[in-house]
Amino acid sequence: MKILISLPFILALGSCAGGWTEEDKSKFRDDCKSSVSTQLPEAQANKYCDCFTDQMVSIYPVFNDAMEHRDSAKIEGAKAHCRKEIGLNY
Repeated sequence: MKILISLPFILALGSCAGGWTEEDKSKFRDDCKSSVSTQLPEAQANKYCDCFTDQMVSIYPVFNDAMEHRDSAKIEGAKAHCRKEIGLNY
């Protein structure tokens, strides 16, 4: 099973000229959880989305860059890292 997270929904979250606010992170995490809730049990979804949010903040320290200048390879790498982190082998 491949976890699918559609990031365009996050564009509606607003923008921040600098880094990520706690509100940005919270909304990103919540949208992630909504996206994977049918694919993972709640505990795994929470861990996955915490990891994915942390990865995105690390890759894109500026929130707007995460929303506007996403690199598919970097995002797929972050997803793969988080799947491994929570023990999913795909």
